[in-house]
Amino acid sequence: MADRTIEDRLREEYFALLPHIRRISGQLETEVRYHLLPISEQLNGYEQLVVKSRVKDCESALEKLRRRQEAKTFDLDRPDSTHSRA
Repeated sequence: MADRTIEDRLREEYFALLPHIRRISGQLETEVRYHLLPISEQLNGYEQLVVKSRVKDCESALEKLRRRQEAKTFDLDRPDSTHSRA
């Protein structure tokens, strides 16, 4: 059996955590709406507060990690670490 890649392990971890992430995302969205109630009640009829959350899909998250890794540069002042370009 071939060794699993880092991406394979990240995918496995992502899907193991996904139900928890979705639950927490929903809880946070609800809590934010609750705390905004005093403001929402004072809005004019044409105004609205929209609270949305989303969970990045697995492949999109992996692609973002790839881009971050590719953007790493070597800092001569800190040779023991790498930093993303600004």
